[in-house]
Amino acid sequence: MEPLLRLVTAVGSVFVCVIPERYRRWWPIRNEAELRGPAIASGILETLIGAPGPALYFAIALDAARSGLGISGLILNPYLFLVFVFFEGLFRLLAALASAQILPTLPLQIIAWIHAARDKAAASKLGTLIADRVEKAEGKSYDLRVLSCRSKDHWNTFNTIHFDGEFYQLLREETAGARQFEYFLRRNPATRLLVVVYEYRPDDVLNPSVPPRRWKP
Repeated sequence: MEPLLRLVTAVGSVFVCVIPERYRRWWPIRNEAELRGPAIASGILETLIGAPGPALYFAIALDAARSGLGISGLILNPYLFLVFVFFEGLFRLLAALASAQILPTLPLQIIAWIHAARDKAAASKLGTLIADRVEKAEGKSYDLRVLSCRSKDHWNTFNTIHFDGEFYQLLREETAGARQFEYFLRRNPATRLLVVVYEYRPDDVLNPSVPPRRWKP
């Protein structure tokens, strides 16, 4: 089963590479060195999809010019999208080959830039960065309560959190109080598989520019 899982992950990575880094944190492969091969394949695939675009685009534009439609053949050309796909795929391919850069598709990257700008503006209203407070619980539905001044977007019920030598699963999250964000975790059930595991320290929040760390056994 493991070879099949590796194959599925490798094929999936080809398509995941078009997603900006902040939106693909759930994917098992996050290391850019490991994603270089899939990024090259992704660039090649996108280039091949868009390859007919330039020829078809200029053919339509030339016909429009001969018909006296002027620049409308350049702007209202139905193959303009394929031209974009071709050159974007080529650019992403060269970036992966030359400098191992994993470049996402531009429309999604624009959304990520807008999202980052909104996060930056929102963060300025949340106050000073302070380390998380972790409270252990007994006799409750959860085992840990984490209070943080910032949201942990990479935590969800499908991932696993490794803290203080133990594994935890996120039960729920709430937004309230001076620290804004509360997370309730329980110890990972023995029957639950460990697929994507993040290493956690209460002072991680003090370095927001550092991406989440994957736990390594």
